[in-house]
Amino acid sequence: MDDHWSETRFGALPRLKDLDPALVGLMAGRVHLVHVQPGGAYRFLHYARATTNPDGLNMSGRTTAEYADKAFGAMVDEHYGEAVRLGRPVCRKIAAIWRGQPYEYVRLTMPYSADGGPTVVFLVVASHRLTVPGELDRDDGPPDENESQRLAATIASTARASQLTSDPEMLAALDAIEVAAEIRLVEARKPPAAAQDS
Repeated sequence: MDDHWSETRFGALPRLKDLDPALVGLMAGRVHLVHVQPGGAYRFLHYARATTNPDGLNMSGRTTAEYADKAFGAMVDEHYGEAVRLGRPVCRKIAAIWRGQPYEYVRLTMPYSADGGPTVVFLVVASHRLTVPGELDRDDGPPDENESQRLAATIASTARASQLTSDPEMLAALDAIEVAAEIRLVEARKPPAAAQDS
């Protein structure tokens, strides 16, 4: 995924709409899409279906400030902030103890812009599990047929709407909706990548 980030970087940063959903399929169930909000908040537009966190929650639609485990949330903020400040991918190995058990994984955080400019608007975060306590395992499951149809309709309608506006903020929002739906659809087609996480 890091190579893909570099290959799609024609401006200061790659654009989110250049992210290849098929590549995300290699890490199905392990990729988050995060919106970098004004003031430095990070909101999960899509929280990967099979990743863990100490709270055991699906964080889709929530911000990192909503983690009940505030130390974990602060660590995530620090790592995401590093990728935003540097404007390049950042890979970190996380090693901790959770209720006396080892909790280890590798997180790759990649910054994306809306328009190829230098402003980081989105983060694509991929993770690889090393050792995570079994009781933290979670899998929200793939979309059912109805959700899959809704996601496909969402992708088609956002693509059409993008051609009807030139407003940069609207285009960025439409790109985010389309990419989040594409990532979720990829999860429908492939089981989660084995033995990976957070």
